[in-house]
Amino acid sequence: MNAVAVAAGVTRLTVYNQFGSRRGLLEAVFDDRAAQGGIKALVEAAEARDPVAGLEQMIETLCKFWGSNPVIAALEDAAGGDPELRAALESRQARRRLVIDALLARMGGAEASRAEASDLLYGVISLQMFRTLLPGRGAADVARLMSRLSKSVLAAQGMVAGRRRDASGASP
Repeated sequence: MNAVAVAAGVTRLTVYNQFGSRRGLLEAVFDDRAAQGGIKALVEAAEARDPVAGLEQMIETLCKFWGSNPVIAALEDAAGGDPELRAALESRQARRRLVIDALLARMGGAEASRAEASDLLYGVISLQMFRTLLPGRGAADVARLMSRLSKSVLAAQGMVAGRRRDASGASP
């Protein structure tokens, strides 16, 4: 908070009055990054007429955001030793889960299949997965890979065209 106050040319008390706490400051920074990075498109994705198209839009939006904001990965790395930063990032990640769950609910299917698909898609559509797939690729290429993998998850859960397979890989 001191460094922010000095950089802004104000007192530390002014920073606290404006943001309430370090967490409030972090949330304001995250909100600013999200607004600049087009994250509001996730609302459109969640409300897309076709939930599979909405999932693709979500993936494209997030990959574009992560690809154009390297500071996000640095924050994720720093969060390991900072419980307050970790909590702020986790609250943001929970929003990603809400969009996934909203899209899956509109796809129908058994509740158990939706729950498993939610868990799998939450891992597939993550900053960690993005960072794993990024070396040697652009953000748009990673989005295409994530989209293909997401559709495979949906098909395996019997939620889109494609046959569900058992653990051996055979069709039932």
